[in-house]
Amino acid sequence: MRRKFAFALLLLSICAHAAFANMPIRLIGRWSGETFSVTVAGNRAYLGNGSFLAILDISDPANPVLIGRSPPLFNTILGIAVSGNYAYLAAEHRGLWVMDLSDPSFPLPVAQFDTYGYATDITLCGNYAFIADDTEGLQIIDISNPLSPFRTGFCDTCGRAGGLAVCGNNAFVADGCSGLQSIDITNPASPCRLGCCTTCSWALSVAIKDSFAYVADFASGLQVMDISNPASPSITGSLDTAGWANDIAITGSLACLADGNCGLQIINISNPSQPQYIADHNTIAYAAKLDVSDRIVYVADELAGLLIYEISWPADLEPDGDVDNADLQLLLAHWLQQDCAS
Repeated sequence: MRRKFAFALLLLSICAHAAFANMPIRLIGRWSGETFSVTVAGNRAYLGNGSFLAILDISDPANPVLIGRSPPLFNTILGIAVSGNYAYLAAEHRGLWVMDLSDPSFPLPVAQFDTYGYATDITLCGNYAFIADDTEGLQIIDISNPLSPFRTGFCDTCGRAGGLAVCGNNAFVADGCSGLQSIDITNPASPCRLGCCTTCSWALSVAIKDSFAYVADFASGLQVMDISNPASPSITGSLDTAGWANDIAITGSLACLADGNCGLQIINISNPSQPQYIADHNTIAYAAKLDVSDRIVYVADELAGLLIYEISWPADLEPDGDVDNADLQLLLAHWLQQDCAS
């Protein structure tokens, strides 16, 4: 029994090492319309197709199919969030647009709210839309009635808000030269700054996992911050990438970075203090934004359109995006069932 367990452990460790060292990234699909932002919800991808909202059927990621496209909004769509029959768009100088998705073949604008700044990112939580609004900081918009959005609160950050993530009662803003800003949103009508942590370059995007914030920091790549105390975030790890880190999304123990002229970067964050480069794939134009669903990464590659990649883990037998003890148990169970015959 001990021999079987030891051999299984050795085999899995070899497979895991091979997976991290040679993880395949395959381009499996593409949509050729210019794409500056992307959000995936279910079997659909919502794209900032210049000043249009485009909706794709991605039930087969290798063959994305255009379902419909909105009328032009006359500003580039830089951020998208979807809830129910509505899409909420961050659209540069026009601020927030609300789109009715009842007929996905022809999404229609039904409301607009000028945030006064330059809206670059948006996320939803409950009845509120949180918008990164460049020099106007964090804007909080009440969308309890999607047809009549109104501002309920705002927080002027120190820098230029480019991206954000909401976790519990806190919003974390990637604030350009001011790094990461932590904001208490317990009362959406009166958000207040809790703390900040400067980065080496220009913080553009942030994703949260557990008690860590992962920041796409433009020229400095990935910055990892401990946010267990939101009033005092601190850098615990970093990894400089080859290009310009614009956006970040997390799946399992992987961080996926849209790295500008250097395309898609995949980083192992199983140890947040020591992020490790795993693999990359050069895109065609300029990787600006991305989203990830399970093992599929959707990259907004600006003028080259939407690029769809599959990442695979030979040793992730469960699969859950991690190579861990659960995979060892499956391998060992199979080994014992075969009675070592193979």
